[in-house]
Amino acid sequence: MDIETHRVVGVVTARAALDVRELNRRVKGKNQTVMLSTGRLEKVAFATPSHILMKVCPELGLDDICPYRGLLSFTEEEAQLFYGKDKLISKLEDSLLKNPCFLAVVGSSGSGKSSVIQAGLLPRMNRRLCSESKESKPIKARPTNHPVQALLSELSFVLYGERGVHVTRNRRELRNEIKETIRARSRKTVIFIDQFEEMFSSSSLEQEEFIDILIDLIDENHKITLIIAIRSDFYSDLLNSSLSSFLEYAQVNVLKTSLEEIEDAILKPAEKVGLRIEPGLTRLITDDLREATQNPLPLLQFTLTRLWEVEHTSNLLTSDCYLQIGRVTGALTTWADNVYYSFSEIEKQIARQLFTKLVRCGSGDVPDTRTRLKASAMRSYSVDLPKFNYVLEKLIGSRLIVSYKDEDDGHEYIEIVHDFLVQEWQLLRYWITESRETLLQRDKIELAAEEWKNKNKSRDYLWQGNLLAKAVRFNKQYGDELSLSSISQEFLASSVSRRYRNLIKNVFIGLLAPLTLTGILGFQIRKELRLGQYWDVINAHSEENPATSAVLSNALEKLHEAGKSFSDIRLETATISDVTLSSSDFKLADMQNISIDRVDFQNADLRAADMKSASVDKVNFQNADLNGINLAESQLTEVNLSYADIRRADLTGSSLARVRIVDADLVRANLTNASVSYSDLRNSNLSSAYLSGTSFYQTDFRQAKLNNSKLCSTTFVYARFERSSMQNALFIGSDLRNANFNSSDLSNANLTDANIDNVDFRGAKGLSFSQIRAARNWQLAIYDDDFRTGLISYQASNEEDSDNNASSSLLICGKPEF
Repeated sequence: MDIETHRVVGVVTARAALDVRELNRRVKGKNQTVMLSTGRLEKVAFATPSHILMKVCPELGLDDICPYRGLLSFTEEEAQLFYGKDKLISKLEDSLLKNPCFLAVVGSSGSGKSSVIQAGLLPRMNRRLCSESKESKPIKARPTNHPVQALLSELSFVLYGERGVHVTRNRRELRNEIKETIRARSRKTVIFIDQFEEMFSSSSLEQEEFIDILIDLIDENHKITLIIAIRSDFYSDLLNSSLSSFLEYAQVNVLKTSLEEIEDAILKPAEKVGLRIEPGLTRLITDDLREATQNPLPLLQFTLTRLWEVEHTSNLLTSDCYLQIGRVTGALTTWADNVYYSFSEIEKQIARQLFTKLVRCGSGDVPDTRTRLKASAMRSYSVDLPKFNYVLEKLIGSRLIVSYKDEDDGHEYIEIVHDFLVQEWQLLRYWITESRETLLQRDKIELAAEEWKNKNKSRDYLWQGNLLAKAVRFNKQYGDELSLSSISQEFLASSVSRRYRNLIKNVFIGLLAPLTLTGILGFQIRKELRLGQYWDVINAHSEENPATSAVLSNALEKLHEAGKSFSDIRLETATISDVTLSSSDFKLADMQNISIDRVDFQNADLRAADMKSASVDKVNFQNADLNGINLAESQLTEVNLSYADIRRADLTGSSLARVRIVDADLVRANLTNASVSYSDLRNSNLSSAYLSGTSFYQTDFRQAKLNNSKLCSTTFVYARFERSSMQNALFIGSDLRNANFNSSDLSNANLTDANIDNVDFRGAKGLSFSQIRAARNWQLAIYDDDFRTGLISYQASNEEDSDNNASSSLLICGKPEF
């Protein structure tokens, strides 16, 4: 047993042996190590590692210790597992020797400030001070929303054993009493304020009192040591506070973690608990971290924790597993997927709304980045507040979103934890694409407001006309939710004020002219005449006399804006592009051989429309009703069909490339002989759908429903089916090579003659030996160890397959392990 971690690392046994050579022959290949041998007929000691004991005797109940902390900070309890910051800890100690009263540890988010203090500096101080004065544990506090109350509460609890009684007393009296109590103690008192930046989100009076208390506690007799950890982006606030005079000789900056420190953080904690690291894995991780982020520690700890969770039973972290969980950046994005898919459908919509509002869209070479918004504004827009709070708290608890208070306005703000999540999380990338227009409108207002401010708020830079009308509508719907800046709010208010002044002026002038009923009627007549001209454009279109795309698209948009229906319209061979037709009515429309490019059909009604042999490119059908639509032999490229109703749709022989069909309903849809590649069908319902002869190359079916679907002779090469449900599905003769069925439900699925070469069945539910044996290349698939063992036994007992026993066993099992 390891003395410090209390982890059982193995057992030592002894036995009589004939001689060392015989013993070595018998032990060869076993998971034991000869510890001691003194010759023929002597005792020999064997050491058996704990992970081997667990395999052969699980009832021992040995608990492994994870030497890594995920996204949590290290504390004093994990000090024996904290490595990689020895030089920094020594630097902190040196600073305290020079100035024992105060120490400010400054570093960017994720640099490891809290961990190095709690698991590095404080334990060393405790060991040193205990030998001198039997020092008690340090007093730890966070400013939170009410820094003075939080500090006094923690101090009174440590000194008197109670919080509430003392905090409710007069603050001045309590401060003096605490100070005198500390001075009277024979022991040195260490106070650690973590996340000191939270203090700056409180009122100015609260800030002053909080800092006054801290300065008052620091005395000349060195009875108190105050240590604070603060984010570097709040350093200017610290410089402007009364603590600035302490910073010149009592500040240590946390610099970028070196390669050597990263290696120590990987290898030494593992060594401490007897965990093995495969040769080459450390180099692979450090190479990836060099490209990943400036502050790699959170990602490093999270990735190592995920590796341990997957492989701790074998007591060996491997490069293969590291690649499977997605490497350094991929591990966290996979985790983000898992958090999202753990929500209910309503909760997923809330999570999606949160993430898309927390992104600032870039343009050109400027990438999309995270931004912040007011939590209170999001709550006010939420229809189901309890569910919103649950989703937000889970995302914060999962460290995908962080929450903090603003130092200027006191509001609680939330933001995505890292920019790389914005760039690398594929699901979020899809959402950003779909919401990009709204996000760009927000950024457009911000830029115009900044320009107006830089031009001394000249009225010449105010918006008017349609530009202003759109901005006002946007602000009404999204302003608080997307956290428009105060200058943007002022810019819009000034623009509206100018508009009203001009309107009053125009009305006054208008009163001087006669306003008659004839004029009003004339306006209506002219309006209807214009709409009639648009209908003439559409009705005149034919294959022999086609209307131009621009003219036809403009006519459709104008009629749609007037609230007209296009039910039963005839648009065969037409070309429509760059037009918004959201929530339009195209029921039973005849649009065979139509070409549609960059058209917004969001929430549109296209039930039973005939779009056979259509060419559809970059079209948005999100949440549209496509029940019974005919898209046979059509070409769909980069089309968004998410949340659409596609039940009983005819897509036979169609080609779908890079199509997004997330959360769509395709029950009884017919995709026979279609070609679907690089598409996203996550969470979609394809139950009882007809998919025979279809090619789904590199298509994502995660968490999709394919129950009772006909998938005969279908290609699913490199398809992803994780956590999907395929009960009673027919995969007869299908090509499933390199597909991933991890944690999917294959109850009663028919795999007869399917090619399952290199298919990942680990964690699959409802999978039977007979199902697998009916498939081709079943020996080359990937299984859970227990299923693989059972499959070997099933094969051995099956007389008709006896000729293949020897070769198949080797292919399934590889080298035997115990």
